[in-house]
Amino acid sequence: MRENKFSLRGRGNLSVLLSAGALLVGFLLIFAGLNTYKYLTTRDEYSSKALLKIAKAELDHIEAFFERVSKQLEIVKDLGENGVLEKSNIIGLNKKFIPLLKNQRVFGGVILADETGWEYFLYQDGEFWTTRVTRRVNHGSVMEFTRWKAPDKPVSKRKKSSVYDPRKRPWFIKEAGKVHWSALYTFFQSGEPGITASISWKTKAKPPVTMVFAMDIPSSRIRDLLDMRRHKMEGLPFLLDVSSNKVIAGKAAGFEEDETLLKRLVRKWKDKGEPQNEPVSVEIDSHQWFAVLSPVSSGASDFFLGVVVPERVIMADFKKALFRFDLKDAAAAVAGGLLLVFLFWRFVGFDRGSGQETDPFNRLMDYIRSGEGDRVEFKSTVRTNLRSGKPGKEIELAWLKALVAFLNSEGGVVLIGVDDTGRIVGVGPDNFENSDRCLLHVKNLINQHVGAEFSSFMTITLVEVDEKEVVMIECAPSKKPVFLKMGKNEEFYVRTGPSSVKLSPSQTISYLQHSGRLKPG
Repeated sequence: MRENKFSLRGRGNLSVLLSAGALLVGFLLIFAGLNTYKYLTTRDEYSSKALLKIAKAELDHIEAFFERVSKQLEIVKDLGENGVLEKSNIIGLNKKFIPLLKNQRVFGGVILADETGWEYFLYQDGEFWTTRVTRRVNHGSVMEFTRWKAPDKPVSKRKKSSVYDPRKRPWFIKEAGKVHWSALYTFFQSGEPGITASISWKTKAKPPVTMVFAMDIPSSRIRDLLDMRRHKMEGLPFLLDVSSNKVIAGKAAGFEEDETLLKRLVRKWKDKGEPQNEPVSVEIDSHQWFAVLSPVSSGASDFFLGVVVPERVIMADFKKALFRFDLKDAAAAVAGGLLLVFLFWRFVGFDRGSGQETDPFNRLMDYIRSGEGDRVEFKSTVRTNLRSGKPGKEIELAWLKALVAFLNSEGGVVLIGVDDTGRIVGVGPDNFENSDRCLLHVKNLINQHVGAEFSSFMTITLVEVDEKEVVMIECAPSKKPVFLKMGKNEEFYVRTGPSSVKLSPSQTISYLQHSGRLKPG
């Protein structure tokens, strides 16, 4: 009797398997038919959307760069309007701008000039830094070149006569307060092509003098920004200067840069009336190429960001997406396999990911990879002076100053337990009893020296990496001014490049009024 029951159960299982198999065949036939129909009717539409998606990822990246440069220019302008930038103090200028060039490798040099023809130009020269100070003399100029081993340590000097006049350079724009982006042109000092971003303001002298601050960005470094390999995509990004019709091509992934291809695509785009976000295509050697061009915002109105992608890449992604299960296909396939669809829903589902934001560990790694700059500060310890091995108040105040500067500027992150080179050393030298004690100490210091009312603008996380703990304090910009309290004294800091700059009371008032945190009255 036991054997008969086994036999009946086996036949039942076989019946179920055969039924499921029949349902599966019916479901797959309908599913394949639906996708074949979609392939014939939506191919062109999908190609356009896929290309725009690829282009948007690159456009967001380059626009973020233009925005960061604009904000750095505006910060320097605020410092200039507050009298912080003195053209007679070359060492002072070196101390402000050498850290900026050292930490922002995309810049080839920085320039400070005025309407009298005076100019300060700083650039890196091998292991040294070089300043070129130009003064107008009669109908020409005298340039004084100084090589520096450190901001205040000159190595050598030489002078040279020239007809150079900074007021005739493409970046010298007198329109105060607005960031200006030059067209592609050749730099005077290096002879390399590139673009320059600049901003101007009026001094408080009588009569007032127009000052201009500018940053050179060589074409070679723009190519490093235009790197499709960052997205692991096969395509060629490029930046088009429509005013000069010149192109800066990025690094291609999957094929070599083709100058003929870019010229033909740009010509085709112009012939179509320079459409924005609308694909254009050309055929070269029996291969089809698609491109889309989008205007770069952030004030760089003469630049368009383009991305070229071969047809085979787009269609490969389309074929993958074509046979991907979705809700519409499931609803249509119910008629051919209701039971199988139910089982599929039950055991496979439609999980597309949680959509949660990046976890703290990945954010920490991203910050470290980006390096110290206007949004990131590294500190080795919370309280311990590594030289003496003892706690020091100056160690605590160092990262608290950076915290206040981020809150008063555009936000940023302080990483404690990471040395100046970006190496994770952990907060072990601080000798806290446990992690909770470490976080409590950090929060108490913030409450004491910054204020508990600003805690909503900060996220404090303890991240463990290879058995070492890093305190990560992420700051959003505060809507109200934030002061560093030290006993009865209060100090105001802002972020400029990789430095936290202390402002005087008058500079603080001017900065707050200019930034909208304090209304003039």
